[in-house]
Amino acid sequence: MYDFLLVKHVLSDCKSDKFEFLKLLSESGKFYTDLAEKRRPYEERLIQSSDKQVWLDYINWEVDTNNNLRRAKQLYERALISHNKDIQLWLSYVRFVVMKIRDLA
Repeated sequence: MYDFLLVKHVLSDCKSDKFEFLKLLSESGKFYTDLAEKRRPYEERLIQSSDKQVWLDYINWEVDTNNNLRRAKQLYERALISHNKDIQLWLSYVRFVVMKIRDLA
């Protein structure tokens, strides 16, 4: 199901032309499907092992490849659930939030 903001964004780009809207919506859907397929190996590795390095590889991929800082922050938070006593991971998360996320607020 398409996210409301995605639909709103696509609709504003196509200037109320319903055929253009459907074309852009289809292209956007393909983008998100492709992105989900690229994330799949990371999610599968996490199922096999919740090792901290697996989390960090996934986080770095989101930042370096997709520049998706919000997703990287969510991944840090997921990692900290299973590694809540890992001081180095906490420090990495705090540095990430201070250096990258504060600009998103």
